[in-house]
Amino acid sequence: MKYAIVKKTKRVARPKTRVFNPFISASQDPFQLIPSANENPGCSFASRDTPGRRTHTGHPEAGNSIGGQYTRRITRGVSFLLFFSLVLNALPVLGQSDSAISLYYQGKIREARQNFVSERAEVLRSENPAQEWQYYMSFSWFEEQVGNHERAIELANNALEIATTINDEFRIGRSLCWLGWSFSGMGLYQAAREFFLQAQDIGAPNGKIKFVAVWGLATQELGAVSFLMGDVAQAKDLLLKSYRYAKDHKIDVGVAEGGRHLAEIALHEGALKEAQAFAEEAVQAALRCRCSPLNTTRAMVTEAKVAVEWARVNNRSYDEARILLRRALKEAQSRNNRESIAESQLLLAKTLPSSEFDERVRLIEQALEALNMMNDELRGSAKIELGLAHLRENASVFARFYVEQGRSVNEELFRKIDDAFILGALSEIEKDSGDSFRYLDSLHQAATAAEQLGEKLTAARKYRELMYELEKSGYTKMAVNYGLKSKVYYELLLKDQPDSVTAKTLKEESIEVFEKIVELELEFQGSDLTP
Repeated sequence: MKYAIVKKTKRVARPKTRVFNPFISASQDPFQLIPSANENPGCSFASRDTPGRRTHTGHPEAGNSIGGQYTRRITRGVSFLLFFSLVLNALPVLGQSDSAISLYYQGKIREARQNFVSERAEVLRSENPAQEWQYYMSFSWFEEQVGNHERAIELANNALEIATTINDEFRIGRSLCWLGWSFSGMGLYQAAREFFLQAQDIGAPNGKIKFVAVWGLATQELGAVSFLMGDVAQAKDLLLKSYRYAKDHKIDVGVAEGGRHLAEIALHEGALKEAQAFAEEAVQAALRCRCSPLNTTRAMVTEAKVAVEWARVNNRSYDEARILLRRALKEAQSRNNRESIAESQLLLAKTLPSSEFDERVRLIEQALEALNMMNDELRGSAKIELGLAHLRENASVFARFYVEQGRSVNEELFRKIDDAFILGALSEIEKDSGDSFRYLDSLHQAATAAEQLGEKLTAARKYRELMYELEKSGYTKMAVNYGLKSKVYYELLLKDQPDSVTAKTLKEESIEVFEKIVELELEFQGSDLTP
């Protein structure tokens, strides 16, 4: 197995032989993640330079790493930290009452960063590898919280160097964990996935859990990345494993983050009632554990996203969704969680009526500017939203430009989960182009992408739209075939929505499709109109 050190930094010289205590008490460790004695954190690793090294883009020899590329091979798998256990509770990093972490919890972002910077010299003078490692991990965590992904990678790499020098298996895993987290935040899913796979190996070698903290987060975050890369079935399986473990062992932060991811999958599948249950539980768990502010804001954003989808599916007012969005936005702004701020702004823009075009564009552009500055994974999706805003104003040239740009970004990131959304947006643009064949083709692509990704609601509605458009073009048999596909997805959706408000809307749409199928079948009986 191999891991990558993405940036080589100058290190203060240390004695070759040092006394190292692999255990740190909870009062010293803001992450509370040092394993118990029976978890054997002191296993040694042998490393050497490895050909075909990976850069921060996740591709061999991409040549644009953050300051340089280094790759090593270790004799055993390396691991990632359990997100469950990211329990800070405002504990001081270095025993100071006014620590950088506590300053961050107070919303004092600039002061927290200054505190981290000023502590560096003291930490390095200590020649205490445990303290140095903790310092870099804490600083990296902070920078990731506020959206500085590349800086977080540099700091996590420093922590990795220390962990590797002292041959501490657990700390190597934790450091790689932070790297994977930041790679994922930048949308570099291929690279992040490699870190998480290696983490699983060390967390549960041969399937037997060795480090619970390592196995849990590796499994959870691998599931999250798998979802974004379009492997929904694998994502759901991995996330349910880690989420159920967290619930069984009353680990609130695991319930919060795992529940948020599962809510996203349920939304994707059109199971709104299930999505709402997961999202609400995630918010409550995040508030109970008072762990990471980012956990709380992301859970709040997901809860608001569910409310937006309820309103969209049922063609109802977005008033309730806006209340939740403003709450999430206020919380995110108080902690300077820039990604959550941007996502809240994008969702708010969705809820605005056509008459507020200028405000909608302002929100999207503001979010896009922040996402571009962070090099964040959502920047492609934001461009697509900007394109859709222009489409609602019948500015199809601008709409196509931004949607195509967003599509290009997402393809570069291997972010497949938005494929149906992007192709659906393009089909809306083609609808106004006057080219019926291009419109039919784009509709078919959008429906097929939704089907492949398991997006039942999008598939049902796109196949229904395709049925009507094929009928207009005289392809009656094909219209019936796609109408039948649409009906199947409506039936699957109705199984997920028993006795819910959404079920009424879906039932009405399903009946409409069925009636149209009957009408079309009567038209082509006894004839062959297949093109």
